[in-house]
Amino acid sequence: MAREDDQGRPSWYIRRRIIITTLLFCASCVIYILLFYPKTDSRVLETVIVSAFALGGGTIGSYVFGAAWTDIKIDSNNKTNRRETVVINEQNIDER
Repeated sequence: MAREDDQGRPSWYIRRRIIITTLLFCASCVIYILLFYPKTDSRVLETVIVSAFALGGGTIGSYVFGAAWTDIKIDSNNKTNRRETVVINEQNIDER
């Protein structure tokens, strides 16, 4: 089961670890090329660098979108639960 934080949201521990690892991989690819092939003018190296930046940007975008999606889903579930509680409380008041 996924761990939850104090607001009932699922823990992002594993997802965050995967994201950080992916970003470190992208950074290491770019740094490796810049250090070991500084004066080489190659389309392949250029493609690797552009792809690494695209992968990093896509990873960050997915992280932000996933966090927003999770927040919206949890907030809508909480609103539904609050409505049910209000209806139950109103029924209890009417019964008295």
